[in-house]
Parts: sequence; C-alpha cells; structure tokens
Amino acid sequence: MGVTRGVYGEMRQSLPADRTVGDMVTALAALPLNYEPGTKWEYGVATDVVGRLVEVISGQTFDVFLQERIFEPLGMRDTHFYFGPEKLDRFSALYNPDDDGKIQLTSAPSPDSRWARPHRYFSGAGGLVSTASDYFTFLQMMLNGGELNGVRLLGPRTVAFMATNHIGDLETWLRGPGYGFGLGFSVVTDVGKTGMPASLGSYAWGGAFGTVFWVDPEEEILGIMMTQIRPYTHLNIRQDIQTLTYQAIMH
Repeated sequence: MGVTRGVYGEMRQSLPADRTVGDMVTALAALPLNYEPGTKWEYGVATDVVGRLVEVISGQTFDVFLQERIFEPLGMRDTHFYFGPEKLDRFSALYNPDDDGKIQLTSAPSPDSRWARPHRYFSGAGGLVSTASDYFTFLQMMLNGGELNGVRLLGPRTVAFMATNHIGDLETWLRGPGYGFGLGFSVVTDVGKTGMPASLGSYAWGGAFGTVFWVDPEEEILGIMMTQIRPYTHLNIRQDIQTLTYQAIMH
C-alpha cells in the first residue's frame, strides 16, 4: 500500500471512538495511493487491510478469529487485544531516554490504558499485547514449518512462501541493504550486505518500542527480545543480541 503510517494515524484519530478496522478500511479506500503498486516498498498499513479481509472471509471479528484459530490451539493464554484488570499488574511500563541517555519512566500501567479496556478496533498491523513465552510459542510453530505439539496451523510450503522475498529489488528502507520483504516480515536476501550474521532466508521484524524477533530456518534457531522504550535508536541492543547469538554457535 502507498498510504504512510502518519496519514493513517491521523485518519484513525478522526474516526469515532467506537470505530472498527472495517470503518478505517472504508475510509482508506477513498484515498489516492502515493505511488503505483510495485514501484516502491512502503511500511504502511497493509496488514490492517489483510485483517479486515480475514473478517470478511471468515465472518468473524478479527479478535475472535485469532483467538479460535491461533491462540487457543497453540495455548497462547496471554495474548489479547485487551486484557482484564486482573492482568494489569503484569503489564509492562513504558520508558524513554532522558537528555543524558538514561532511561526514565514515560507511563506506568494504568486502568485507563487502551489495552486494559474493551474496544472494537482490532488492528492487523498492531495492537496485540503478549508475553515472551506466548510469542516464543508462535515463533516455534513457524520454525517447525507450521506445527507445534501436534497442532498444525500452516503447511510447510505456506510458511516457506511467507518467508520468501516478494518485492524483488525494491529497497526496504527500514532494514537497509540485503533485505527483502515477505508476507509480514523482512527476509535476508544477501548476508554480506546486511552486515549481520543471520543466515540467508532468515526472517524477522521489530516493534515500535524496541522489540525484535528473528527466525533462522537454516540454523534452526529463533530469537526474541522484548523491551518497552521509545525512541530506541540510541541503543545497539538489537544488533548486539543477534551477533552474540551467532557467535555462540560452534558448528
């Protein structure tokens, strides 16, 4: 999609408080694209549109579909679009760097948080809360080729297709040289150009508050780092944890 996240954010704010992703996609469809499809890669809101397609095709709201088709089968008990007050004490605080680069509290968990109160906007592009344990479960399923503990959600060739570069030589400006983009995450297409040790075909993505994951099918490993700081560009921890992981491999 050619709509940037800045424009998308403004649109979301202009809709009523009880808006849905369907409302947003309807509004989105009235906008012109920034460029012709296939001519440029943009980190936009395409996954929200995909989430809406899931709702239309399945006849379920996106939260119910995810709960019934993914979270419950895999035993992901702490992954939600919002949670009840009984889990508030487990919710992470948010931090930011001060003028000296030290970490300071931005906001503590609050009953007024959007994740603590029921709502109807179930975004495919972002909005779930989870735990490292739950996300490890999901990524292990992906690393296994779509199956975990006797539960198969995807076929191996579907997982491989998701982890294939689908944008040709277009630049993924968020990741830099050596990366393409698959169906939901960046894909290593040239190890030398990335400057990182992950294997060819490894796939990954990061979050707005410094989180990151990667899956390396060749080495049969996955990595997860969860943080809650923004901005995080003054830190090199994402690159460091991946480099240290591969330095520990001795075969």
